[in-house]
Amino acid sequence: MLDDLTKEIKAQLYERVKSPLFGAFALSWAAWNYRALLALVSDLKFADKMAFIDKAYPTALDLTLHGALGPLISALLFLWLYPYPARFMYSYWAKQQKELKKVQQSIEDETPLTQEEANALRKAGFAQAKEYQTQLKELSATNKELEERIKLLQEESIRLTTERDQFGEAAKKAQEQAAPALASVLAEHSPSVSKDPNVVFAGSIRRSRDQVTFDSLSEKQRVGLRNAVGDKREIQLTLLALVELDGDGDLESIAGAAGLGKIETRHGLDSLRQRDFVSTTGGKWHLTTDGRAAAVNLGLTGGIKKTTQENSM
Repeated sequence: MLDDLTKEIKAQLYERVKSPLFGAFALSWAAWNYRALLALVSDLKFADKMAFIDKAYPTALDLTLHGALGPLISALLFLWLYPYPARFMYSYWAKQQKELKKVQQSIEDETPLTQEEANALRKAGFAQAKEYQTQLKELSATNKELEERIKLLQEESIRLTTERDQFGEAAKKAQEQAAPALASVLAEHSPSVSKDPNVVFAGSIRRSRDQVTFDSLSEKQRVGLRNAVGDKREIQLTLLALVELDGDGDLESIAGAAGLGKIETRHGLDSLRQRDFVSTTGGKWHLTTDGRAAAVNLGLTGGIKKTTQENSM
């Protein structure tokens, strides 16, 4: 608590000292009472000091005049009158400084540079020019790199646009070919279906124009097909096309049977290969054992033949 009180007193004293009236009053009071101040700081005895002060302020009027009223009036007059001459002198001083700067500038303009100053100025100019050239080279290299990147991005954009157009055309063609209802029925075969995966498929799904359609599939077969290969139509059509082609064919024949473009058919074959449903040798694609088993389990086979190995036996 004592620390807080001390800090508060110091803050109040600081505010009082900052006040222009307090400072002017203190100077004025010292001027009015300089003899008493000299007596207080002198080597006189205390009794002599008090006697001198009593003699200096014999009456209460003298004490009031020198102690309060006189210093206060002097301080107020000082604060009221001082700004006028101070403002005039500041303006005069500023104008003289401005004139001095003009004279100094004119003398410097007329004074030629020394050889050392010229050399230093020339050296500084060369250094600055070299720095600018370095920055220009860096900016030029950066611009060149950005231009190359922009060119590559433009080429990539053109390539992607071309592929998008190709996919669009293939999708449009497939949509147009699958639009009409194609008559499709299972070939007339025994109702029993072999569960042996090592079979080839003869005429599994027959339809007009030799194109795969989902119209001949039951809802159960469609659900099973989606579970086996996914929801993408080109993968499902590719698997059905391979079944239609008795389990193998090249890219062109599979695309024709599926009613898809070559790009979509290749995508479907790659997806089936990732599932180990197909394999490729010599440019032809074949249903693997897993692929045949999946087709048999889905009931996609009609007339069943034995495998090539069994036929040779």
